[in-house]
Amino acid sequence: MLFFYVVRIFKNTWFSRFADKEGITDDELKEMANQLETGQTGANLGGGVYEAAMDKKYKSEVSMVNHQSAESLFRLGIIDADEMKEFDEGCLVQKPETNNASEKSLKMEHATA
Repeated sequence: MLFFYVVRIFKNTWFSRFADKEGITDDELKEMANQLETGQTGANLGGGVYEAAMDKKYKSEVSMVNHQSAESLFRLGIIDADEMKEFDEGCLVQKPETNNASEKSLKMEHATA
């Protein structure tokens, strides 16, 4: 006998806003849920809560190697947090900046249309 089950994922308003701000797409969340479901990642914190890390998005393979080297130096205390922040800015794809005033005006225009 073969059983199938459906996993449903819910996002509350707070998390939706957080995900949008951090640039986390629904497809990335679905992939993370699949990995959790198959036991590939994450720690079970109890109560149906799991801890998982999203992959960093690098500008290029060279940026990835540079950033990983900088992380190692940071963990060893060779570079400080300010220098690590510079590596983050230079090597990682930056999260999109949101203009709250524009978003609010678009929502108001949509609501009045």
